[in-house]
Amino acid sequence: MKTSFDILPALHQALRRTHRLLGPAGLAGIALLLLALGIDRFALPQLDSAQRRLAAERNALLRAAAAQDDAPTDERSALEAYYASRFPPQRALGERLSVLYSLAADHGLDVRRVDYRAASEPGTRLRRITLDLPLEGDFPRIHGWLGAALQALPELTLETVSVKRASSESARIEAELRLVLWVGEGR
Repeated sequence: MKTSFDILPALHQALRRTHRLLGPAGLAGIALLLLALGIDRFALPQLDSAQRRLAAERNALLRAAAAQDDAPTDERSALEAYYASRFPPQRALGERLSVLYSLAADHGLDVRRVDYRAASEPGTRLRRITLDLPLEGDFPRIHGWLGAALQALPELTLETVSVKRASSESARIEAELRLVLWVGEGR
């Protein structure tokens, strides 16, 4: 029975004969052939998956670029798209005011009178609705209502606050608030 050590001299002789027959160029050719087979077997599948991944990424980028081409390109269109997404249309003014009054009622405040002024904001597609609200009540209720209103209506801003109290012992205050409600003009 032959052992692996007995095969080594025979293998060595076969390699020497092959080297004499092929020469250095032939051995280099065989080495390159084995390298090509290894690349074909192991590297090409990885390259194919990388190529598919890159093609999918390219397609996603092309779709994003096409979508961006559909978006407004000039500054005016972009600004109008911003206004439309951030500010309610003018026709929603009644609904927005009812939210404001409902929040006042929830906080135990009675809004008896409101003075309105409306004006277009120059250079924009916005309409400025100025609300002058006189309120009476205790400070925590007025403060709570104002915080809830500013949170519920992001298009609402507080312009001025005037607070006075009849005496230092009185818990009731008289507040005069000027709020501005911004709406989209002509929508």
